[in-house]
Amino acid sequence: MRKCIFIRPNKKKLRESTANRVSNLEKQLKIVRSISSSGIDSDAPSSWRNIEAQEAVSAFDSSVGDRKTPSWTSSSPHVNYGGLPPTQQDVVDRGLLSMSTATTLFEAYVQQNAQECPIVVLPQGTMVNNIRHNKPILFLAILTATSGASDPDLYHALSIEISQLLANKVVANGEKTLELVQAILVAVLWNYPAEEFTSLKFYQWIHIAAAMALDIGLDRTGLASSRLSSNTDGAVDGKFLGKRTDTWEEFNREVECRRTFLVCYLFCAGTALSLRRGSFLRYSTYMEGSVSILKTSPFALLTDKWVASWAQLQCISDEFAASLAFDDLAIRVSLEDRRTQLMLKTFSKRFEEWRRHVPVDVLNDTLLINYYLNTLRLYEIVLHTKDNLDDFKPPFEVTALTLDKSGNNHLLSKHLDFVITLLNATHNLLDHVSTMSIPALRASPVINYVSMCYCLLILIKLGVAVSDPATGLTKYIDSKELNIGLYLDKLHDKLMCAWGPGICQLAEKNFRIVDRTRTWYQQQQAHNVLIEDEQRLSEEIDSMHNHDPFSMELDADLMFLFPAELNSQDQLLQP
Repeated sequence: MRKCIFIRPNKKKLRESTANRVSNLEKQLKIVRSISSSGIDSDAPSSWRNIEAQEAVSAFDSSVGDRKTPSWTSSSPHVNYGGLPPTQQDVVDRGLLSMSTATTLFEAYVQQNAQECPIVVLPQGTMVNNIRHNKPILFLAILTATSGASDPDLYHALSIEISQLLANKVVANGEKTLELVQAILVAVLWNYPAEEFTSLKFYQWIHIAAAMALDIGLDRTGLASSRLSSNTDGAVDGKFLGKRTDTWEEFNREVECRRTFLVCYLFCAGTALSLRRGSFLRYSTYMEGSVSILKTSPFALLTDKWVASWAQLQCISDEFAASLAFDDLAIRVSLEDRRTQLMLKTFSKRFEEWRRHVPVDVLNDTLLINYYLNTLRLYEIVLHTKDNLDDFKPPFEVTALTLDKSGNNHLLSKHLDFVITLLNATHNLLDHVSTMSIPALRASPVINYVSMCYCLLILIKLGVAVSDPATGLTKYIDSKELNIGLYLDKLHDKLMCAWGPGICQLAEKNFRIVDRTRTWYQQQQAHNVLIEDEQRLSEEIDSMHNHDPFSMELDADLMFLFPAELNSQDQLLQP
């Protein structure tokens, strides 16, 4: 029998770690960029510099394999920012604003905008130059967002810059990065107000950001979720962190990706609920895990609890929207159905429970306004008892409300309770907006202003319903209790102070909306006074006719003072 001889296996060469390879590639890339931007010797002929640049590029290509030369080394048309050649200039280099102004705007975002709505949060101690060079697209979006509260002209110019940049990189070139997603979210949340309703583009950009987030894998777990959350003693798994130096950065990156994807969900779901459309993103198990991580992970920022709380609030809103068929206007939802009444009560209790569990330091202006707005949306169904589908489609119109007249006292009582709850929600939202500080109002995102205007519309619609005898509400609710004129005056003065004038563009746009609504309401009230005086005088004339047969001459004099044209109902002012 032959003896088997086993040869000792050769020792395999350990593959270089990914972190080291990436670090080496970044160093080589910096060398290529420096050569291509300024050259080795500025006095040398251009042909020499081109040869040296080509040699550096060839060395870089050999290190990464058979990959193609980066697109910025070719003669492609110039784009303004973001992952661009170093030869390109940003808004500071081109003199659109100074570096000191850019620094002031950047600090304003960190201290005000990011605190009011922390959808994209920069780590503490982040320097402006770091963001400017490493994330130039996000840097431009931040400057655009904060300039709206101080310089309308600069705000308009930067809005054009960021719109052209995003259109070029996203639509034309098809680029997809986390920085682009974050830049779109910031640009949408503090976007320049359009002149016409048909020119709004927020719906398209929100879904572009969401689709991009799905394409780059933000909806998938990059690290073990159990390792992202803290242990029972608040410590992190030391076995996993002890052997790698880049683990902390990976965890921070994972939290940032989860935060960004949750914000995409919030924007898509909130917009779909407002426009009565289907949502592009649904609340999932992955999002639920992200909420838990943002609340408990030691790697999460303090403001991440705000995003997690808003996601939980939006999840409740999605559930009641699906239950009441908000995205299918053809389905009839009636208050006569006991199931509908039970759902309204159940979701109302869930909203109240959500607010009780939100910490006081997390419940800021934007989150509280969203709470009142979602409560308002829940009970808004009482204004659509006639199933007028056009009421759910913007631009919204004011139509009448009719109570149940079938003699069902229980249904009438429930309907009145829902109307009063809706009225309280509108008052709470408008009260909060009217008490906000001027800096907080100027740093507020667009959604806060939209919520305010929509709430005014609901309040005016309630006023029309209460003042109309045909609705049956006149016997139960006094129109003076609505305080429409009072709230219009408060918001008019508050927005005028926030405007400046000539300081905050968003406040100016909404001030003009409130001002026109206030003027229309005052004209309506003045006309109603004339109608009431005419009716009262007519009743007095009829009473005099019944007691004095010689009152015809007085009647003729009174008709001269109050012409017959006032009797026509066609004189009612239109908004």
